[in-house]
Amino acid sequence: MSAQARFDKNSSGLTQGNAAFVPTGNESPRVADSLWIYHVGLSCCGQEVEAAAGPRFDWERMGCRIVEDHRNADVMFISGPVTPALVEEIQKIHREMRDPKFVVAVGSCASTGGMYSVDGKYQLKGLDAFVPVDLFIPGCAPRPESLIHALLRLQEKVGGVRA
Repeated sequence: MSAQARFDKNSSGLTQGNAAFVPTGNESPRVADSLWIYHVGLSCCGQEVEAAAGPRFDWERMGCRIVEDHRNADVMFISGPVTPALVEEIQKIHREMRDPKFVVAVGSCASTGGMYSVDGKYQLKGLDAFVPVDLFIPGCAPRPESLIHALLRLQEKVGGVRA
């Protein structure tokens, strides 16, 4: 049974979100079955990421887990507003991550700047202007089911899904 089928079976009736991919050519079967995630963020989207990693949704059953050191991560989740002060730190983390690496923009604020990015003084318009983004997860805030669905899609993108 594929990871997608297991998710569908275990999530009976939960709505899955949509995820928009940007083609980058980072295929790697090595990491597809065990995505290690470093989470940068705060705000309501950050809370949804923590909920998806928690015991109710348990994305570790798909081989995904949050790591404390970005140098060990395959995926960087960025959630919440991207401020001018945060951009330099995100770029530093991205440079120090090992290859292949993937970036996921979680929620409206990280993807497009959200509703507070009118003048760009305090919140910037989108993460993809500063680091290459592989996956955008829409929503304010995206539900844990959407995050898990996006991880399954990311596993497919990077080289396959566990059987």
